[in-house]
Amino acid sequence: MDRKFDSNYFIMCPKSIVCEYDITTACLYGLIWSFCQMELGYCILSQPQMAKKLGRSTRSINTKFGNLKKSDLIRILKRERFPDGGVLLHTVTNHKELEKLDEKHKDKF
Repeated sequence: MDRKFDSNYFIMCPKSIVCEYDITTACLYGLIWSFCQMELGYCILSQPQMAKKLGRSTRSINTKFGNLKKSDLIRILKRERFPDGGVLLHTVTNHKELEKLDEKHKDKF
């Protein structure tokens, strides 16, 4: 039976990201990861959309997104700019970096 992934069902929150940053950053990673499992293979949510889904402010999500990007846990494939000033980022998770972070924090879980 082929079951489509439903992003409203759950969000994966990697323990190693919780240890390195915080639960919100881990949930943000999980949200991006969940959209990467769908048909497109990458996440196209805007940061305001991510903030709404996680019940956080856009400013908070921008900060957490920046942390994930700086640590190479996520990568931006493409930027789309819109006339109204909005930006849509095609984002993917980087499981190799997550594995490194898991190794770093393996004694904590």
